[in-house]
Amino acid sequence: MKNIVAALGLGAIALLASASAQALPVVGASAGETEITLAAFGCGPYAHPDRFGRCEPNRPRYFAPRPRYFAPPPRCFVRMTPYGPRRFCR
Repeated sequence: MKNIVAALGLGAIALLASASAQALPVVGASAGETEITLAAFGCGPYAHPDRFGRCEPNRPRYFAPRPRYFAPPPRCFVRMTPYGPRRFCR
């Protein structure tokens, strides 16, 4: 029984060792073509190109707050009418 288990174990190890891994292909790429794509356009990890092609550091944009419009307070007054006090606003 021990011999069968040992033979099956060695067979499993040989099967796993003979399986080819695709992590590193044996055939290399030719000199002209590569799998690397330049995404940062040569500015580095902490910069980006501006509209003129110069490298600018990545930083948050700060915008000025919107101008707020404050309406003047309404000019209201109360006047007595035959039906009681009434509020008038101009």
